[in-house]
This record gives sequence, structure tokens and C-alpha cells, in this order.
Amino acid sequence: MKLLYVFFTLLFSDLAQANEFRFIKKFHFTQGRFKVDSGKYKYIDSNIVTVFKGPKDQTFELEAIKSKELTFYTLTVKRGESLALIINDFAVMSKTSKVRILKEGWVEDIDGDGYLDIIQREKTFIMGKRKPSAHYSNDKLKIKLWNSQTGSYVEKEKTDPIYIKALKLFNFKLYTLYENKVL
Repeated sequence: MKLLYVFFTLLFSDLAQANEFRFIKKFHFTQGRFKVDSGKYKYIDSNIVTVFKGPKDQTFELEAIKSKELTFYTLTVKRGESLALIINDFAVMSKTSKVRILKEGWVEDIDGDGYLDIIQREKTFIMGKRKPSAHYSNDKLKIKLWNSQTGSYVEKEKTDPIYIKALKLFNFKLYTLYENKVL
């Protein structure tokens, strides 16, 4: 009897440790905040798993992993009860006096097949004292499209027309902490 009580206590505490949101078309995640469809941005509770339930039995679970100056967000994607993908660095944010990293994530159907795809964009700026490259910056984009024939996500190449179009559609500003420049 005691074992049964422990089981139900653990079960209900796990259920209580998740926030669930339904969406129809998309969600966007940035800097500890998310927006579903055309709603307003809400801050994510970093102590619990946030679950986004989309169309066609698609589920996306977002969980924060914090260190001293860096927060990573892990995205777990499910199709029904099957695990489809885990992205350990779906989104990242860090802001110190010398480093600024921001990786945003979008989940939406960008190829029109009815299944939600995953877009990630990361911008980094590092201010250093080393010459000749005292300042370093980058801008990376990753697109993973759902392929219903293989039942998996496929990453698009930089030359793909969807990738090129996404460069403009999925963009944000990163302030470099150096001479007020924006990436």
C-alpha cells in the first residue's frame, strides 16, 4: 500500500510539473519567452517542462537547463507517443560583459505539408582583446523539415530555396555590446 502511495505521489507531482499550451499554426521562443500563434509573449517557468500541443498529434516539450551565465533550452518532439527528435540546444541565451549569445526557435509549417517544422537561428558576439580578431560574430540558421515518407526530420542545405527564404523570414536583432552595432 505504501508503494502504491509513493507511485501516485510521484505521478501527480510529475503531472503538476508541466505547463501545457495548445497552438494551431506556430510558436516562437526567445529569451525565456514564448508566443503561440498570434498571442502575446509569456515568460516560461524554467523550473518545469512547458508542453506545446500542435495539430496532427504533434507535441513539443521545452525544458530549461541553467548554468551560471548561460541558459540552454532542450526541445523534445513527439509524434503521437513516438519520440521524433531531441534538440539539446533548441534555444540559448547568455549576456555578459564580453559575450552575447542568442538562439531563437520557431516551430511552424514552412513547407505547407501540414506538419510542423523547426527553425533555429543563432547570433553570437564575443568581445576580446586578441588581435587581429578582437571581435567575433556569427549568424547561423538551421531548418529541419518533417519528412512524412521517412518519418523523421531532414535538415535543409544553405542552397535550398526554403533556406534562402527563411534567412529573411526568421531574423532578429542582436546588440553586440560594442559601439552599438546590431547583427
